[in-house]
Amino acid sequence: MRIEGSKAIVTGGSRGIGRAISLALAERGADVLVNYLSDDRSAEETVATIRGMGRKAIAVKGDVSKQSDCMKILERALSSFGSVDILVNNAGVLPKLYRIEEITEEEWNKIIGVNLTGVFFMCKAVARHMIERRRGKIVNISSIAGKEGGTVGVAYAASKAGVIGLTRALARELAPFNI
Repeated sequence: MRIEGSKAIVTGGSRGIGRAISLALAERGADVLVNYLSDDRSAEETVATIRGMGRKAIAVKGDVSKQSDCMKILERALSSFGSVDILVNNAGVLPKLYRIEEITEEEWNKIIGVNLTGVFFMCKAVARHMIERRRGKIVNISSIAGKEGGTVGVAYAASKAGVIGLTRALARELAPFNI
């Protein structure tokens, strides 16, 4: 995959795995929109590091579980970079290891909202742009819990299994457009 000169969005891109992905893309020549939810300092540090590599970078605060925020993220990428070549859906939550009898509706909705619905909303936001350009790359981060369940809690495992299914379906749907 050619990265040099690409324009990328990384959700949850300011800390942990997301930060590592943002920096790796920049090291390989991409300009990066770093999406984050709440940690302004980490986002600005990540952006400063990317700019120090000679790449363009912006931090955009937004909640991927809200479709309007996902559209805002795309709009900022397009206004800053002109296009989007790569989307990395990394944002995710694992607030507590909830057992089925413990999890509340609110907790379930939060985990599914960020981990699965957020991936869907971001893919939907960039799909039209990538289809029009007839190219693009979408990387959705899941987990072994999505394949095997495990001890991470039912909501987390279900959300990551959903990401796997969504990714497979999107691969078939978007392949004719070189995405």
